[in-house]
Amino acid sequence: MKRIFTIITVLISLSLIGIIVIQISWIKNMVLLNQEQIKEKLKGAIETVGADLAEHKGSYSLRDRRNSLADNFSLNLFSPNTVSQQFSVEEIKKKLDKAFLDIGLKNVNYEFGIAMLGRNGFENYFERKTPKFAQFYKDTVNNSQVFYPLIPPSGSAGENLSPDEVLIVMLPNINSYVLNSLKWRILASVLFTIIILAAFYLTVRTMLRQKKLGDIKNDFINNMTHEFKTPIATISLAVDAMRNQKVIADSQKMGYFSSIIKEENQRMNRQVETILKASQLEKREVELNLEPVHVHQIIHDVVDNFNLQLEDKKGKVDLFLNAKNDLIAADEVHLLNLINNLIDNAVKYAKEAT
Repeated sequence: MKRIFTIITVLISLSLIGIIVIQISWIKNMVLLNQEQIKEKLKGAIETVGADLAEHKGSYSLRDRRNSLADNFSLNLFSPNTVSQQFSVEEIKKKLDKAFLDIGLKNVNYEFGIAMLGRNGFENYFERKTPKFAQFYKDTVNNSQVFYPLIPPSGSAGENLSPDEVLIVMLPNINSYVLNSLKWRILASVLFTIIILAAFYLTVRTMLRQKKLGDIKNDFINNMTHEFKTPIATISLAVDAMRNQKVIADSQKMGYFSSIIKEENQRMNRQVETILKASQLEKREVELNLEPVHVHQIIHDVVDNFNLQLEDKKGKVDLFLNAKNDLIAADEVHLLNLINNLIDNAVKYAKEAT
């Protein structure tokens, strides 16, 4: 039984560990997959906004530019046609917010800036940028970046006259955004895992309790069998003695043996009551009936019950009861059983006197 219990516990533990590992792997893969999906959606939305900005950039025709230059007669003759001149930070942000909402992404935390491209890379950084853009732009490890060149459409008036610009959108703490979007799924997974752990704990606890109760009941049955054998043996000896003609003729001896049979019968009745109470073990309702009892008297009563068996084995019991106060609080039935077992084992396993 103990081996089976150990095997079951090990199997359940391994299954539980496997479920937890699978859950962790599933959550990890789900986070990575959603992270890639959200990045792709954000990239698509940014590209849509970038294409819209580039189209507006090319719509500023060469004729419009000449009319403006003729009216102003200023050095603006060579002023470049840029997105930064046509749109403010707030206007670009509105376009990005709308694009994100259109793909179902709300409360996206992002920063953006528009940089000009020169021959050697970025020059005249960020004609337009959000307040925290520079801060996040330096950290390329923890923040995702999306670059979109703002090139006018082919064939537009500004195709070859406008300088190259790049829309740079920073996505700081993208992992936090992904986790927040998946929080209910992750919480549900963690909750189910906790439920499984709780069920495992209750199962093992119940198994241990049932095993303990089984051991207690087995011991109880063994003890009760032992307890019934003693009075049965005593009654058997008393009956055999009462069949003796000399005993039949002696009324005093007949009364003595009759009292022994009566006491052993009462003792068996008490044992039957104890067996009936054993059902309470399952409900943990066993309570000791504590009351004042004299230990010396109980020992004398138990020894007296064994007199016939002792005579049959030609044995004797020497008592040294020297307690000044033998009054204790105890359950009389259990105390009787305890002392009875001690003397019964001594009688059973003692060698016969020669």
